[in-house]
Amino acid sequence: MKLIFKKALPMLLVLALLVGVAAVSANAAVCDAELNGSYTAVVEKSAMGNPITYTCKMDFDGNGGYTYSVHILIPANPDSPMFGEGYDATETESGSCEVDGSSIAFSGGSFDTGVIVDENTVSVHGYISSFAAMSAMEDITLTKSTGEAYEDSLRTGTYYLGAEDYPEEAMMKVPAYIIINTEERILDTRDGREGKDLAPKGFGHYEFDETTGIYTVTYTEHTQATSSSFTFADDAITFVTPMGFGMAVINITDEDGNFIPYSAHFVSEEPPVAPTAAPAEPTEAPVQPTEAPVQPTEAPTEPTEAPAPTQQPAPGGDTPGAPATGGASAIIAGIAMLVGAGSAVAVRKSKMGE
Repeated sequence: MKLIFKKALPMLLVLALLVGVAAVSANAAVCDAELNGSYTAVVEKSAMGNPITYTCKMDFDGNGGYTYSVHILIPANPDSPMFGEGYDATETESGSCEVDGSSIAFSGGSFDTGVIVDENTVSVHGYISSFAAMSAMEDITLTKSTGEAYEDSLRTGTYYLGAEDYPEEAMMKVPAYIIINTEERILDTRDGREGKDLAPKGFGHYEFDETTGIYTVTYTEHTQATSSSFTFADDAITFVTPMGFGMAVINITDEDGNFIPYSAHFVSEEPPVAPTAAPAEPTEAPVQPTEAPVQPTEAPTEPTEAPAPTQQPAPGGDTPGAPATGGASAIIAGIAMLVGAGSAVAVRKSKMGE
């Protein structure tokens, strides 16, 4: 019996190996049938008060192999000692998988198990990136692309993000204009608050991913953010990651810290025009004179007396004489002199008679 068992053991091992190979082949066939194509997901997290956006993509080759890539975006935060300048990087890994019914078993990577939810959805369990390697594994739900390339249908013009467009969870609902130039592939964000006169709050060039339908803008001016992602449909752009806005990002999350998208709606094919200050209107009409200028009621007063004549020297001496009053006055003066002389002679004769 011992001899028979010893001879039978190698044969049993061979049979086991053959069964194992058959099982692997069967799983590979299932993997080929069910897991073939690209699956994507956008996951929002936060670390030390900084929002983190993970854009995940898992490609299954249909032969039991997969490639996983994740784009990690942390906007710049001047108040953060670790992420003052932000962080923008992509991680990639490859491994193999086996499928048993709807269950997925991974090996050689950051994931251990998964589930085929339906023909267009898979849920995988593992570490989303090296940033999350210190925390627990988590479930990530990825959606299969349709297989058809998304059309770049983004429309040129101005989109308005008003207070009514924000989710209820938003603490601050900042109005903004987003100006799209599809010819130069530019996104320009302007402050829509009253009195801000369209102050620039973010400028950059965008790229379009035809496999996901996501537009990604890389900011170069007027904001501390690195990039933002959005989609376009029904004349609206929907931000799937926080929009850069000057020194901040508009990040709205639910109770679990997951990002809540918000949409800006198309309003015009032309860019908004900054209001110009109109000249100030006078508040009161100029005061009109109520009365005519006062006219003089009397003629200028004429002098009542003639100017006093200048005194002339008296005849025969230096003492001033009477003022000259014309020819009559001269005659009277002469008579007076004669009378005075006669009187003087009479007086002298009277004295001599005595």
